Amino acid sequence: MDHQNSIASSTDVLVFKGYPGVGKSTLSLQVARALRAPRLDKDDVKDALHASGLLRDEHSNRLAKEVLCKLVARQVECGVCEVLVDAPFGYAADMQALCAALQPVARSSSRRVYVWVLDCVLKDESEWRRRVEERARRMESAGQHRPLTWAALRTCVDRYGPAVHYTDAWRGNAWHSLSEHLYVRTVQVDMERAKCCEVVQLLRGEVPSLDH
Repeated sequence: MDHQNSIASSTDVLVFKGYPGVGKSTLSLQVARALRAPRLDKDDVKDALHASGLLRDEHSNRLAKEVLCKLVARQVECGVCEVLVDAPFGYAADMQALCAALQPVARSSSRRVYVWVLDCVLKDESEWRRRVEERARRMESAGQHRPLTWAALRTCVDRYGPAVHYTDAWRGNAWHSLSEHLYVRTVQVDMERAKCCEVVQLLRGEVPSLDH
C-alpha cells in the first residue's frame, strides 16, 4: 500500500492513546498546531457534562466517548487531511466504537482512513507522578473527574489492567486492513523524548518509529 500517493483522497486520524498524565494533551496540541489540524479531546466533552451537572461518573464518560467518535467521523466526512484525537482509549471497545463510526463515512465517500494509534508511554514513574501532581495544581473545577493524586492514578491503571494492550496486535511499520477503506497501525511513543516534529515526520513517512 502506497500511503503517500493516496494522501489526497485520505484522512489520517491520529489517536493519542495512553494513561492520564503522561503528556498526551501537551504533545497532541503541539502537533495539531504544527499541522493546523482539528484536535478533539474526550475530556473537553466530559468537562462540559460535569460543569452542567447533567451527568456524572461513568455515564458522562460513556457519553463523552460517543460524542467524540461522532465528531471525528464528521471531520473525516468533511474531507480534512488530518484529525487528532486525545483520549485514553484503554479498552478495545473504545477503538471498536471509533472504527465503527469511521467505517460508513469512509465507505460512502470512498475515502481511505488511516488510524494512527500513538501509544503514549512514560516509563519514568517519578516524572509521571510529577506531571500528575502538577496537572492537579492547575486543574479547574470542571476537570476534577480526572485522577488528581498518584494513588488515584494507580487505581486507574489497575482498573485497565492488561486490557490496555489490545493495540499491540497492530504494532509495527505495516498497515493492518480493517476493511477496504479503513486501516490501522500502532506506534509506541516514548513520552520522555517525543517531539512534535518527530510525529509530523512519522506522518509524512520520514521516520519509521517514535520508540527511541
